[in-house]
Amino acid sequence: MKAILILICLACLPKLYSQTKEKMQYKFYLDSAHYYFEEGNYEKCIDFSTEAIHTIPDVPFAYGMRAICYSRLERHLEAIHDYTKAIEYPPQIKSSELYYSRAISEIMECDTNACLTDLNKCLDLDYKNADAFFSRARIFVAKNNIRRAMLDLSQCLSIDSTYFDAAILKADLLARDSNLREAYKFYKKASMIRPEVAYNHYQMGLIQLEENNLGPCLKHFNETIQCDTGQIKQFNMVYFMRGNVYRELGDNERSLSDFQTYNGFYPDDAIGFYATARAKIRLKKQKEALPDLNRSIELDNTDEEVYYWRGLLKFWLEMDGCSDLIKAEEMGYEDATLEIKNRSCR
Repeated sequence: MKAILILICLACLPKLYSQTKEKMQYKFYLDSAHYYFEEGNYEKCIDFSTEAIHTIPDVPFAYGMRAICYSRLERHLEAIHDYTKAIEYPPQIKSSELYYSRAISEIMECDTNACLTDLNKCLDLDYKNADAFFSRARIFVAKNNIRRAMLDLSQCLSIDSTYFDAAILKADLLARDSNLREAYKFYKKASMIRPEVAYNHYQMGLIQLEENNLGPCLKHFNETIQCDTGQIKQFNMVYFMRGNVYRELGDNERSLSDFQTYNGFYPDDAIGFYATARAKIRLKKQKEALPDLNRSIELDNTDEEVYYWRGLLKFWLEMDGCSDLIKAEEMGYEDATLEIKNRSCR
C-alpha cells in the first residue's frame, strides 16, 4: 500500500510542478503589469496583463487590470469587454468599482442605457459612492429627467460636500429653471470649494445683474477677470458685461476701457464697437466715436439704432446725417422720425 501511494505521488509530481510553474508565471506577469501601470506605461501593462490571461485564463484580476489600461487609453470597447470578464468570469467579483468603471466606458461609447444599469448596480453595492451618484445625475440630465438628476446631485453632495462638479451642475440646473436665488447659493458653494475657477464668479455676476444688484455684480465680474486673465475666451464676454455695469453706475471712463478690451478679444462683433461709440459720446469724444459707429455698421448693417446714432453724431460734427436718420426710420426706428423733421431732412 505504501509503495502504491509513493507511485501515485510520483505520477502527480509533473502536474503539480506544471501548476506551480503556471502560478509563478502568472504572478510574474501580473506583478510586471502592476509595475508598468504604476509607471503610467499602459501599453506595457496591457502586454503583461495579456500574458497573465493566457497563462491562467480563468482568474479575473488580470482582466480588471487590462480594462483600466484600455480606459486610460480611451479604448473603451475593449475596456467594456474586459470589465465584463472581470465581473462575470468565475470566481465573480462583486465590486461596485468595476460596475462604475464599466459604466464610465459605456457612457464614453454613448450607451446611456447600459451605463445607467451599471450605475444602479454600483449603487446597490455601495450607496456611498459620490462619483456614481454624480455620473447617474448626468445621465438623467441627458434623458431630461431633471427631478431625478437633482435628487442624485443632492445625494452626492450629502456624501461629499466638497464635490465641485456636483455643486456646479446643480447650480446650472437651478438657473435653467429660473430659480436664481437657489442657483446663486450653489455657485457660491462651488466658488468656496474652488475659488480659482472663473465660471462660478461669472455666473454669480450674471444672477446679480439679472436682479439689478450692481454692486455685488461688479464684485463678481472683477473676480471673474482676476481668475481668468483672458485665457478662456468664453469669459472675455465679462468685459462687455462689466462695461455695461460701469455705464449704469455712471463710470464712463471704466466703461469705455472695458468695451475697448472686449473689442480686442472680439474684433468682429458689431455690438462692442457700438457700445464703445456710445461710451465715447457720453465722454464728449464725438470725433473718436464716429469710426466705431462706422465699424459697427460694416460688421452688421441690420441694426437701426446704430444708424440713428451715427446720423445724430454727424450733425453734432456739422456733417450731413440725414441719410442715416432716414435709413433708421425705414428700418422701423421711431425716434428717427422726429429728428428727420427737426433737421429738415425731407
